[in-house]
Amino acid sequence: ADLVPAPQPRDLPPALREAEAARWREAGNAKFRAGDYPRAVRRYREALFMLNAAAPAPPRLPPGAAPRRDAALKGPPLSAPSAAAVLVNLAAAHLKAGANGECIEACGAALGLNPGNVKALYRRACAHAAMLDWDAAERDLSALLEMDPSNDAAQARLRQVHRRQAEHARELRRKYGGLERAGLGWSSGRS
Repeated sequence: ADLVPAPQPRDLPPALREAEAARWREAGNAKFRAGDYPRAVRRYREALFMLNAAAPAPPRLPPGAAPRRDAALKGPPLSAPSAAAVLVNLAAAHLKAGANGECIEACGAALGLNPGNVKALYRRACAHAAMLDWDAAERDLSALLEMDPSNDAAQARLRQVHRRQAEHARELRRKYGGLERAGLGWSSGRS
């Protein structure tokens, strides 16, 4: 059964808003487990709305789309830890759906609320890697490993990022190495 949108958060006492946010988050988790990532995203956005935490906006609205309900929210969220947890779930749904830019934005918002959130760093690193931004992925994974040196998944992902960086550099040298000799200014990094 689909959930009916709740009343405006300002009309509810804080405890009820927290409960409504938890209900929407659980509904998002159920949609996520079922592989229905677009509906999971919508549920997580409703949870953020209940917490007075604006979710990062999509890059642009589709033609004829109405602005999101949370677009006008201002001020701190009702509960920063709850909002950060929902944002990390939102990021996971975006990542699974291949919406890497949106994942990066959601992780950035979660890290703004909780700079030590290792899940947000890991998911943002995965999104950067999917976008072939190896340096950004390496920065996030290195920051994560400073906080949690025994994180096996981050260690494995960092090794993968280093391998992909090296492969990418070899590909660029093979493809564009002649430009340096032609005097066009590209340098392969070799002397």
